[in-house]
Amino acid sequence: MAILGAGCIGLSILQLVKLSGAQPVFISDKFSWRLAAAEQYGAIPINCDEADPVAAILEATGGQGVDVAIEAAWADHSVQQAAEMIRLGGRMVIVGISEEDELVLKHSTVRRKGLTIRLARRMKHTYPRSIRLVQSGLVDLGGMVSHHFSLEKTPQAFAMNAAYEDNVVKIVIDV
Repeated sequence: MAILGAGCIGLSILQLVKLSGAQPVFISDKFSWRLAAAEQYGAIPINCDEADPVAAILEATGGQGVDVAIEAAWADHSVQQAAEMIRLGGRMVIVGISEEDELVLKHSTVRRKGLTIRLARRMKHTYPRSIRLVQSGLVDLGGMVSHHFSLEKTPQAFAMNAAYEDNVVKIVIDV
């Protein structure tokens, strides 16, 4: 299993796939502090600015690739990377949201491998189950919170988040 993107969505997905028994779980991101959080949740981190995640995963799997790749970054190239790291007949789940509202993918990769592609609507009727998972302690949201701001400092919080400053993972506005 591979997850591309170790933001809050990727880290939440990571916890859920680990609960389902997926092993090993690779996760790629360009921010070392996000990868450190992913490693705390049990993933094998790959810094995509330092190594090609496709090559790293193919090497780790003896050239076979992963059964499932979940794209949760939407960094233009991440959808194609997900397709390339999946084994023949594997599955790709697209969770990330494109700013351009476009999906670009090499048809030959998908066709040659016989991939199944699913798109996920992240908030479709999931709140009750999600709340139960957090309340039960099976999913840890607190480990993702890197900063707290008062309501009065909301503009600074949004600016920090947008600029990925100070190792931000998730900011909470305390009201």
